[in-house]
Amino acid sequence: MTAWRRISCACLLGALLLTLFSGCARKSPSDSRYTEDGRIILRVSMYNSSSYPLWRAYVEEQCPDIFIQWENNRNSAANVLYLAEHGDMPDIVAIRRFESDTAAALRPYLADLSGLPLTATYDAQYLEPFAAGGRQYWLPGPGAFDGIVANTDLFSQYHIDLPTDITTFLDACRQLENRNVAVFAADCAETWTPTQMIEGFGASLLAKEGADWVHRFESGEAESVDSTLFLQIAAIMQQLHENGILTQEDLDSTGTDVNDMMIRGEAAMVRKNSDESFDAASSHHYAALPFFSSGKDNNWLCTYPVFSLAMSNALAGDDRLYAAGEELLTAMLSPEAQAVLNKSGEGLISYNKNVTLPLSASMQNVQREISADRCFIRVLNSNTFRANSLALTALVRDGATGQDFVNILNKNLFLQPDATQIGVSSISAPASLDKSLCSPAASVVAQVIQRETGADCAVIDVREAPNAIYPGSYTQADIDAIVSTSGVYTARLRPDELRQLFSTCVLCSTTFQSGAIEPILEYPAAAGVRVGMHPNGEITDVRVNGRSDDSQDRCLVAISGGIRAALSADGSELTGLFQPEAQNLRELFTAGFQSGGLPQPQQYFTVQ
Repeated sequence: MTAWRRISCACLLGALLLTLFSGCARKSPSDSRYTEDGRIILRVSMYNSSSYPLWRAYVEEQCPDIFIQWENNRNSAANVLYLAEHGDMPDIVAIRRFESDTAAALRPYLADLSGLPLTATYDAQYLEPFAAGGRQYWLPGPGAFDGIVANTDLFSQYHIDLPTDITTFLDACRQLENRNVAVFAADCAETWTPTQMIEGFGASLLAKEGADWVHRFESGEAESVDSTLFLQIAAIMQQLHENGILTQEDLDSTGTDVNDMMIRGEAAMVRKNSDESFDAASSHHYAALPFFSSGKDNNWLCTYPVFSLAMSNALAGDDRLYAAGEELLTAMLSPEAQAVLNKSGEGLISYNKNVTLPLSASMQNVQREISADRCFIRVLNSNTFRANSLALTALVRDGATGQDFVNILNKNLFLQPDATQIGVSSISAPASLDKSLCSPAASVVAQVIQRETGADCAVIDVREAPNAIYPGSYTQADIDAIVSTSGVYTARLRPDELRQLFSTCVLCSTTFQSGAIEPILEYPAAAGVRVGMHPNGEITDVRVNGRSDDSQDRCLVAISGGIRAALSADGSELTGLFQPEAQNLRELFTAGFQSGGLPQPQQYFTVQ
C-alpha cells in the first residue's frame, strides 16, 4: 500500500451493511411522506455518498423531526435533471459542480428561495450566480479556495520572497527555475484544473471588464465568449507557458502526481484547494497564494461553494413539507453548520454576512483578498471543463494563437445536447444498493460492457453508473446521466488475481486517502461473475460464470477507469496488466444499447 494512503481510515462497509440489513422503523417514501413515528421524510441528494460525516450528523441533530434520506447525485446536476424528468425529483439537492445551463433546465422543478430569512444573510454579490429572473433558486455553502499553494520552506531555503503580484510571481519562477524543484505543478489531466488556471489567472478581468459577459453566460444568454476579454486571458496563459510555468508535464499530471510531488518537497508551488489538507503527511509548511494580476490590490481568489443547495417546488404544495424543507436548509447553512464543514481542511470562506470561519496558518496569506471580497466564484456550464481543457492544451502543446484559443472555446463551450433517440429501454433498474450490496443499474451497465468487449467478466464503480434506468426512450443526454465517460481497460487474469482485484476494490471503497473527502471508489459492480463476501468485506469466493469451481484458466476481465485508479492507488501489480480499449464506458454502452438493447439486472455479490 502506498505511503500517502490512510491518514484517515474510515471503514464504511460495516455501517453500510448495518443500514441495509437493520431496516428503519419507517415507511418507504413511495408509500408515505412520514415515518411510523410521525417524522417527515425528506430526500436529500448530495454530491457524493461519504463527505462531511460530522456535518451530516450535526444537521440530523438539528432536525429531529425530519428523517433525512441521504442520496447521491454523483456531483452532476444532469443526474438530478434526469430524475426530475422521470418524476423522481429529490426534495433537497446539493451540487458542487454547479452548471449554469443544467441549473436553468432544472428551474421548473425548483422552489424560489428569495423570501427565506436565510437568503437575506448572504452578501448579494455571492447570490447573483445562483439567481435568475428575480428568483433565487440556489444558495451557496461556504467556498473552498482553489488556487496556488507555495512550499514556504523551499522559498526560505532559496531566499526568495513569496510573490505579491504577477511581476514578482514571474520573477520568483525565474529564480526557482534552476533549482532542483518543479516551479509550479498543476494537475491539468484532471478535468477541472484547466478551468481553475484560465478563470483564476483571468479572475481580475472576468470580475471587472468581463462582469457583463459573466452575467450573460450564467443566465444562458451568451452565445460566444467575449473575444476581447478572452484574447487577454489567452495572452496570460501564453505568458505562463513561455516562462515554463504551464508545461506539457502539467497537462499530463494527475492529482496523485501533484500530491506526491508536494509530499516529497519537489514542487515550489502546486494547484490545491482548501477543502482538503494541503498535505497532512508532509513535514513542509505551506502558504496559499492568490491568482496574481497587476498589483496586489488586483489579485483575486478563485473559489467555489463546497456545494450549492436547492429545494424542490413539490414541497410548496404542502405547508408542513415546505416548512420542513426550510428548516432543513437553514440547519444545513447555519453559521454553526458552516463551522462544522470548515473542520475538514485548511479553511473555507463564508459567503454570508457577518460569518467568519477560522483559517489555518497556511491560509492567512490570502486574508487580504477575503476581507476585500475579491473571491471569484468559478463560472461553469456543462461544457466548461472540456472546452477549457481543449483550449489550454492547444496553447501549451500545440502553440495555438490567442485567436485559436477563442475559436476553440466558441466551438466547444456552447454545444447543445443531442436529442436524437439512441434506444428504448424495457427494463427498470434502481441505482441504490440492495441488501447484497448489488446495484441493479450498475449491473446492467457492466453486462453491456462485458458484452461489447467480449470479456468473461466486467467490473465498474457504481458511481460510473450513477442513476436508475427507467423504461422508455433514451437520448444521448439520458445516457450521459446514467453512464460516465470513464475509460475501459482489459487484461487476462488468473483466478487469484481476479480475487485480489475484488479485495482491492472493497478496500478502496471503505478507506479514505490522506487528505481526501471520499474513498477512491464508491463500490464495485460486476457482470459475468459471482463474488462471495463476509460482512467485514473479506472476499471469500470469486466464480466466473460458466467456469468450473476449480478452473485455473485465465479469464478476460474488463474494468472501468475507476477500478484501475483503485488498483493504481493501492500499488497493485495488476495495474500494468490492463490495457486501454479504444472506446470509453459511455461509448461502449451507447453502442451496446443501440445494437443489443439492455439486459435484465443481475446479482453479483453474495454477503455471507
